[in-house]
Amino acid sequence: DVSGQPRECERIESPLEYQSRSVACLPNNTGFAVGSIDGRVAVRYLQNAEKNFIFRCHRQGSRVYGVNAICFHSRPGIFATVGSDGGVNFWDKDKKQRLKAFQPIQRPVPCANFNAKGDLFAYGSSYDWFRGSAFHNPTSPNHIYVHYVSDDEINSINPKNKTSIKNK
Repeated sequence: DVSGQPRECERIESPLEYQSRSVACLPNNTGFAVGSIDGRVAVRYLQNAEKNFIFRCHRQGSRVYGVNAICFHSRPGIFATVGSDGGVNFWDKDKKQRLKAFQPIQRPVPCANFNAKGDLFAYGSSYDWFRGSAFHNPTSPNHIYVHYVSDDEINSINPKNKTSIKNK
């Protein structure tokens, strides 16, 4: 019944130390992934806490950037993160592995999503206010990128460009 008020299922404190910036439910309804302003993602299971983990991403040396969006692919366990660093990454949550790191673009990436089939991935670039109003340039163009997703990019069997996630 969607006519009434939303019902709270469970209230959980964020597993991340800093401000939450993005959240996405796992497609199989077993938990969620949450991203923070300090470039970390936590994968949290509602019924199986032993599987919970946190990892670092969207960092360049000692500089950290917010994880602006998390979106899941139609293939189980595959998801993408985008960040204030202009980075776009594909991940395999079950194998705890980065599958693809796109070449970073020169502007923050505040939003992204896969289509229902999972063969298209769209993401936008625009200012995300991560660095405050002093760095906002109203004349900078905003762009939408549409990427054809190949099986090679989301296949964790192929070792090319894969990086293991370190639990942090």
